[in-house]
Amino acid sequence: MSYTYVSVLYEDQEQIKFSGFGVALSKVTANMELPVGLRQLAAVLLKQFIKKHWQEGDELFEHPAVSDDDKAVIRKLLLLTLDDSHTKICTAISMAVASIAIYDWPEEWPELLPYLLNLMNNRINMNGVHGGLRCLALLSGELDCEMIPRLVPALFPHLFSIVSSPEGLMILQIFGVESIVFSLLLLQVGLQVSYGIK
Repeated sequence: MSYTYVSVLYEDQEQIKFSGFGVALSKVTANMELPVGLRQLAAVLLKQFIKKHWQEGDELFEHPAVSDDDKAVIRKLLLLTLDDSHTKICTAISMAVASIAIYDWPEEWPELLPYLLNLMNNRINMNGVHGGLRCLALLSGELDCEMIPRLVPALFPHLFSIVSSPEGLMILQIFGVESIVFSLLLLQVGLQVSYGIK
């Protein structure tokens, strides 16, 4: 499959109507045997596909909607690929995850946060730590004011654990997410002081 083939496939509105297009893009993204550029392109197209076809009623929505079965497969494939060793792929996947989380977390995707926390806490798999932190950083930028108070208390102990570990600050600096982590930590303190949220 070439770049041209994926681009033509995406632009062909008839192809988008078939069930499984998002799953196909997810499988290309997750397939480590394919060229990195192709996988990255598939991830970017998947993010665009999600924004247009994931949530009926959204201002950007275009028919057809992604089926519930396809949504479940896409979510699973993306989470399993968050520990990709290629940072561009990891970032593209994290962007797709954040796009889905806007609509699905926590009601339809309760396993998202536990999965990200597990990745972040597994210091043996540094690609997973990076993927979890990158995804968290992108996700935090997409959340509205109602979601933040639900997210921060669950994250605070894990972020504090990372920051207070000997290698914690180095991990955050290497992955370039220290500012978002510290922002979340400050937000947690602010919520505790202002609203008594723990």
